[in-house]
Amino acid sequence: MNEFFRLRARVFTRLSVSALFVLSLACTSVNAQNVLQEINPLVVVGSRVEQPLQGVLPSVSVIQRFDIEKSQAGDLSELLMGQPGMEFSRSGGPGSPIFVYMRGASSTQTLVLVDGIPFSSEGAIGGSSPLETIPMSQIERIEILRGNASALYGPGAMGGVIQIYTRQFEPNKLTPYASVTYGRYNTSDVLVGFGTGTESTKYNLSVGKKESKGFEAISHAAYPALPINPSSNGFKGDHFSFALDHIVSSTQKIGFKALQSETLSSFDNPYANSADERWSNNARTQLLQIYSNHRMSSDWQANFTLSQSNVVQRTLVDALPEMHYGTLSSTQNVLRWNNIYAINASHVGSFGYEFKESHLNSQRNDWVTDERLPLIRSTQKKRAYAGLTSSYGRISTQTNLSYEMLPSGVNGATYLLGAGYQINPTYKATMTRSTAIQSPTVGQLNDVTQGGNGALGSEKSTSTELGLQFADKKSTARAVLFVVNYDKLIASGTAVVDDPYWGGVQGIKKLVNVNNAHNTGVELSATQTYDRWRFDTNLTHQTLIYENTTTRVLNKSRNLGSVDVSYALTGFTTIGGRMFATSSRSTYAPNDVIVPTAGYGVMKIYMRHKIDDEWSAGLMLDNVFNREYFQVAGFSNPGRSVFVNLAYRAK
Repeated sequence: MNEFFRLRARVFTRLSVSALFVLSLACTSVNAQNVLQEINPLVVVGSRVEQPLQGVLPSVSVIQRFDIEKSQAGDLSELLMGQPGMEFSRSGGPGSPIFVYMRGASSTQTLVLVDGIPFSSEGAIGGSSPLETIPMSQIERIEILRGNASALYGPGAMGGVIQIYTRQFEPNKLTPYASVTYGRYNTSDVLVGFGTGTESTKYNLSVGKKESKGFEAISHAAYPALPINPSSNGFKGDHFSFALDHIVSSTQKIGFKALQSETLSSFDNPYANSADERWSNNARTQLLQIYSNHRMSSDWQANFTLSQSNVVQRTLVDALPEMHYGTLSSTQNVLRWNNIYAINASHVGSFGYEFKESHLNSQRNDWVTDERLPLIRSTQKKRAYAGLTSSYGRISTQTNLSYEMLPSGVNGATYLLGAGYQINPTYKATMTRSTAIQSPTVGQLNDVTQGGNGALGSEKSTSTELGLQFADKKSTARAVLFVVNYDKLIASGTAVVDDPYWGGVQGIKKLVNVNNAHNTGVELSATQTYDRWRFDTNLTHQTLIYENTTTRVLNKSRNLGSVDVSYALTGFTTIGGRMFATSSRSTYAPNDVIVPTAGYGVMKIYMRHKIDDEWSAGLMLDNVFNREYFQVAGFSNPGRSVFVNLAYRAK
């Protein structure tokens, strides 16, 4: 194992843990100012209407820029890990694909948006989004909605929504900024950019690069029978972003946004021809958006957006395309008209229309004949939606309705109904009931080589939440009981596909709507501030069961949670520690066998210091106790690691 910084890390670990313990015992003041972060920020994801977090009826959480900076997370899985009801898995080192699971839903059932732009694969494995391609340095904040959200955001939001907002600047002069991070495994992360503009027009441009030598994703010694390459699995990534805002008049603003990120990550292939082969994933994500925000009247805001996302995934062997695995290009074009109308101080409505066109371009070679097997297909989805949030004294309500027009003439309506009752100034009871629909991807309908079946129907889900919330100026706590039922889940059936080779020779089974499942659980979360202290805790207990089938539940544990403790030493320095833990679950091992995978707990310690109005620095010690742990059996995770960061932004 790489011993880089091991001695210093061990000393720093003991001192930091001791310091945090002593400081926690000394915490008694409850009346001083909270200097860490706002605990009741405004959010949009819960109803498409701006609301204080404590007023939202569905289960929602938010990660703000301050949280991102102090945690110094390396990627989205590190940042999101420990959020209520959310866990992750990845089969490899830095840059390898990240899979997210919320309330038992699969990664393909969670809608990920970047500035409102959906991006996901249209392949036969389902519509999962390549979270690993979104650079942390570009993220301003993240809002998370758990549970069915089709009535708000359409098909794909069965498990919930992760809404990522990219960084925004409002400069009236040239404002350069930069950030550099360095740490174990020769990991470096560099960002440079600048913002500039006038009172009416703002520009922002940035470029970045991240590299890591990485570590051995699968232990060659642990699996000597497999052709595992014993070298480290490294990672390279480049990203670019550009944003333009222009105020046309006192009632209209137009803008353009672009983000591109390309990654190259090495991985160990248990099915390689030999251990000498070097396999890698090449992924590129491109996001484009044109928008116009128009104030129709003092009460009516209309927003028009035209966006495109393109996700390209390629497999390489010894730096050359491996065309039996092939190239997969998924494109989504979305036209959206969204409106917010304030009827009065107690009632706010929303309504709109969305048109989405999804394309799949798959290119790979036949395993026997080596002939090219191109697959180029498209589907269209349309939806009309409306919502109303209302307040009647102590009672608040939310109603969202959506009518979905899906491929193959499949239409359906979804809804979200919510109600809240303010018991007293600090306690509030909530309840929501919602339905969701998930249409098959282009690949699931058309890619026969992977089980594609044109007769596939949509997956469906219903969810019920009961919640009790406590909130005052310095603390908030919420308990949510949820019950989710999944119907007609897509899985491999018993009949082979209608193709002589893939069905008759390879025995590929058709995808069918065969599985039903249900998940019951409870989420507990709390944020408490004491003077310069902030405590964030959450715990999720869930039981996911597939009905009338022998299908094993994979990658999803019954218990998970986290504790984050921050302390502001001064108005300029924050230190803290974070522990995430999860119970055991079942996963595939590298030898393709399903095995029990032990639970684990991982701790990090961080420090952030504001040097002056322009400079700041950070220090982070990850995996403090150097735990060997596995999200997926046999696939390693980083050992104890130290990272330092220096950031600059001109005033």
